[in-house]
Amino acid sequence: MAVRYHANQIDVLQVQQEVQNGEMANAVRLRKSAVVTFNATRLGKSAVILITVVSFLLTVVSNLLESDSHVEFKNSTCISCS
Repeated sequence: MAVRYHANQIDVLQVQQEVQNGEMANAVRLRKSAVVTFNATRLGKSAVILITVVSFLLTVVSNLLESDSHVEFKNSTCISCS
């Protein structure tokens, strides 16, 4: 009777340990997933910022080049400047 009781206790402890190991593995998986999601989001935001800055700089350079092409100088005086 005592042997059967202890065998049942051992079985219960083994099942509890397996459940805890499964929960731990699940927690590790969830943490890894959260880290990957965070890094992907951060990378996406960085890409958007980079594209925005580059397009702004290209617009500024284009406007500068366009405005310089319309200016004519005669005797160091700007003729077409308003």
